[in-house]
Amino acid sequence: MKVTPSITAESAAARSGDVRTQPADAGAFGAALAKASTQPSVKPGTDVAATEAGDVKLRKGETIKAVEGHAYADISGGKRSGMFINTSGNSRHGEAFVLARRHGVEYHIYGSGKDRVVVALRPAKAEAPKAEAPKAPPAGDDLELRKGERAEPVDGHAYSEIVSGARSGMYVNTSGGPRHGETFVLVERGGVSYHVYGSGKDREVVAVKPG
Repeated sequence: MKVTPSITAESAAARSGDVRTQPADAGAFGAALAKASTQPSVKPGTDVAATEAGDVKLRKGETIKAVEGHAYADISGGKRSGMFINTSGNSRHGEAFVLARRHGVEYHIYGSGKDRVVVALRPAKAEAPKAEAPKAPPAGDDLELRKGERAEPVDGHAYSEIVSGARSGMYVNTSGGPRHGETFVLVERGGVSYHVYGSGKDREVVAVKPG
């Protein structure tokens, strides 16, 4: 995964697949949170395609709730339920993203395909996790990976993590089921793992509960 230090965590000029990092400054987040907390929720069923919640545009049936300590809000209702929306006031203010966490680092995944941008947010003064040398896929693996990609099995799970290439940080299904070989974004919330396949009208979220 390419990580490029930047003084702005979410540059509008980010290239596809870039990952940008920024210390999670508590003061800046607190100010953004105070702003987000004053934004009214949108009542479900409002028959306006894009409704204004303060200066954040929501879609029909959506409501938002500020996430304490962060400059984004949780989306409930509508097709984007379970995603988050940026309320920081920066260049990505108002854009929706998928939230993923790995090794103490929070990743905001905007867009998909050639327009996909991953923004990494590390806690202030926290050291970046040491990169491990990628390992070759296990012998006999029938996964169809793209040029430059390597995948490592995740212990105890029927999927592997893509550790290099443009899709680094995503996962690939190795269950042998109907989605075998398909890639997804892994999101964990409330003790439940969500596998997010595809995007837009083809987006599908699969909840995987422990045991």
